Amino acid sequence: MLLKSFGLGQHTIALTRQSAAYPENVRWAKGPVTYIGLNIPGSDNNFADGGKNGPAAEGQAEYAARNAANLEWLRAGFAAAKAAHSKGVMIVIQADMWDPTATQTHYADTKKELFLQTTAFNGKVVLVNGDSHSFEMDKPLTDYATTNAAGLAGPNVVENFTRVTTFGEAQNHWVSVTVNANDPNIFTFHPHLVAANISAYTPPA
Repeated sequence: MLLKSFGLGQHTIALTRQSAAYPENVRWAKGPVTYIGLNIPGSDNNFADGGKNGPAAEGQAEYAARNAANLEWLRAGFAAAKAAHSKGVMIVIQADMWDPTATQTHYADTKKELFLQTTAFNGKVVLVNGDSHSFEMDKPLTDYATTNAAGLAGPNVVENFTRVTTFGEAQNHWVSVTVNANDPNIFTFHPHLVAANISAYTPPA
């Protein structure tokens, strides 16, 4: 059952939450954009193998139920965006699902659903994540082609999807976004460096 609540900012906004079981899965709309929050953590979507993510049986049951809820909420979010005639969708998660140094096996369902929903959406889609702790903006979502439009080996980039990784850990800065319905890109991101948090650099020997 959907839950209604309000944000905690100075000017509150109405929020729709998926359920009492998954209150982190949230949605709201403002201006030309529908915003979707999903409970997708790092460490391979918190899939437990009996190691650092906890006991395997309990952890895998938690993953399976949460993953199914996330996929359902992602589909519902895009349906809501289409119904609202939104020009953009912003999805916010914790995990860096494209970190080349980490296991990515249990993000496959999410990436597939992102592909299906993004390519069926006539607007811009942005996914914001943390986890890797350094600012990055790229287009990592691709299709499943073995030969791309240029005739080269490999998939095609999904052009209306952009991923932004925020600062964190040793880089304590912040990122803002400007939303403009009249801009074809809808979203413009601005990294902001906090002077007090800039490292003292060591020159080469």
